[in-house]
Amino acid sequence: HLVRPPHKRGRMYHRLVGHMNISIFISSISMLWGNWAVPEGTPYIAGAVGTVQTCTTQGFFNVLTTGSVASYYASLSICSYVSVKNKFREEKYYWIEKWIHLACIIPSLIACIWLSATENINPSGSSCFAAAYPTGCQSDPAVLCERGGGAGFAVIVIGTISVVVYF
Repeated sequence: HLVRPPHKRGRMYHRLVGHMNISIFISSISMLWGNWAVPEGTPYIAGAVGTVQTCTTQGFFNVLTTGSVASYYASLSICSYVSVKNKFREEKYYWIEKWIHLACIIPSLIACIWLSATENINPSGSSCFAAAYPTGCQSDPAVLCERGGGAGFAVIVIGTISVVVYF
């Protein structure tokens, strides 16, 4: 309903919601893969038939969309505040839209690329996300992390950056 009528793309609010919905759609497709993307032979994951590459791909999109959807939700508050402050005259605040889109996508994209490059996207629960492998290796000194020893730190840094950017 947001894409077809041109008048629904004319307002910044509608464009933000539209981009948020695109992120949710990508997230849904990524979650549809479910356990299939998890590497075959992963303990305690039924139906795991994937490879490390399929898990990394799914985790990439999971991290990207998780960050961007949360950021787009926060941006709706910013849009509302700026709209009310400027008496809904969009010509006074249209310049902020490009910065909102960049703030919603770029941090998540950087996080995805970094997590993928450092092998920090691994099986986590029933899908792939930012995690060390095998599960629990960061908390148990007797278990050696095979992949992604810095995933916990990465999640804290990414979360902190997201909060600072929006608040």
